Amino acid sequence: MKRLLIPFLFVFAILTYSCNKLTPTPPPGSGDSTHVVTDSTGADTVNLKAGLLLYLPFNGSIADSSGNNNPTTLVNGAALTVDEHGYANSAFGGTGNGEALVVTNNGSIKFDSAFTVSFHFMTKNPEQEQIFLSATNWATGHAPMLLTGLGNNNDSLTQYHYLNTYGVDPAVGCDNWGSSSQSYGSVPHWKPIQYAWYQYTCIFNKGTYKTYINGQLLDSTTYPGVTKNNFCPSSNVVIGGWWMQAPVSINGKIDEVRLYGRVLNANEIAKLARGYHQ
Repeated sequence: MKRLLIPFLFVFAILTYSCNKLTPTPPPGSGDSTHVVTDSTGADTVNLKAGLLLYLPFNGSIADSSGNNNPTTLVNGAALTVDEHGYANSAFGGTGNGEALVVTNNGSIKFDSAFTVSFHFMTKNPEQEQIFLSATNWATGHAPMLLTGLGNNNDSLTQYHYLNTYGVDPAVGCDNWGSSSQSYGSVPHWKPIQYAWYQYTCIFNKGTYKTYINGQLLDSTTYPGVTKNNFCPSSNVVIGGWWMQAPVSINGKIDEVRLYGRVLNANEIAKLARGYHQ
């Protein structure tokens, strides 16, 4: 089995219903979306619809509720399950045996120098190597842009974002596998509790990764020379896994998946994490 040169694997999150399952409107146009939403006084405002490229609330359906209608498909026996509040068909569930939900980019998912990914998660086995979410070509494993989940390196939780950033590995492009020279951000010495729910947010902005768990900043790492993500239109967003021949997948649940083509501000991050212990 080919592996995306994963020296570690990753972490991440899941929000409560107190954040409400929104039905957002379509995001603004594409381009360099590094902006932060502010009001006329310059203060951060909360607008969880602005710049939203993909939204999977799993409210009885696997449909993209961002307004962009990106096609979604359950594979390898994947199904919706009970969420953290006991509501049926309200979270994606996996057993670590390759189940996944594959999102096809219909052209609406675009970002360059900035993005934010956010979701809620629960793991049934914190010691098990798992992938929670990735952005790569489901059929080939090529064109990796993002990979996040749990590592199996003993007591350390590692968030590993496969970003073919131009300043790090420009030769990889969209038709090859990732490289160990790619940027990654890790969160060592943090580990989820079995069956506990967490809210995870990660921001990439012109080479800087910021990772939040339950609204708290756990890591901020900047990679010199990195200014953009090597965005590949052929990539899928894969919930619960990586690619079709890689069995590493989530053993737990994931909910409230959001992908933005911009940087969320502090108030928006706090809003997504509302109801979670700091």
